[in-house]
Amino acid sequence: MQASANETSLAPLRDPIADAAAGLVWLILLNKPFYPFYVWWITGHGLGPAFLCCLSVPFFASLLVLRRRDPLWLLAGLPLVGILDTAFETKLFGEASGAALFFVPCALLTALLVPRRAYRLSWGLSGLLLALAVGLRGSYGQALYLWREAELAGLFSLNLVSAACLSFFILIRFAQIKTA
Repeated sequence: MQASANETSLAPLRDPIADAAAGLVWLILLNKPFYPFYVWWITGHGLGPAFLCCLSVPFFASLLVLRRRDPLWLLAGLPLVGILDTAFETKLFGEASGAALFFVPCALLTALLVPRRAYRLSWGLSGLLLALAVGLRGSYGQALYLWREAELAGLFSLNLVSAACLSFFILIRFAQIKTA
């Protein structure tokens, strides 16, 4: 059965970039609760402080709700929440843990998600990212939880692999949209 012209005009328009961003939020939400267990597995302790990483879960989840009002909330909010979460986790684990490596996927998201019509917002997010990633380098002070040098090396490896995999996923996912 063929849809009439009225029915097709009332169908919601799908935004493939917003859909990809929502999928990425779900990926983060599903993986975030496991991160503390990875930390515990690598270091043998620190499970409690590592659960502080989950404080960002409601902010990531709220982006899915706010998307219903305007996809720009999701498209700009995902890099923003990612940037703030990365800065917090860098303070929590310390710079030597490699938590700041997650600024790389945040930069990718800032470039790929924020639409051209919101170029001021894109510049603002890019400025915040640059200020936190580069401007605060060496200024985070002592980590909120102290780790031994060998533990920091393990955390660095975990964060390097995680940030690289997330960046790879982002690039592959958005390349599919551009070539579709």
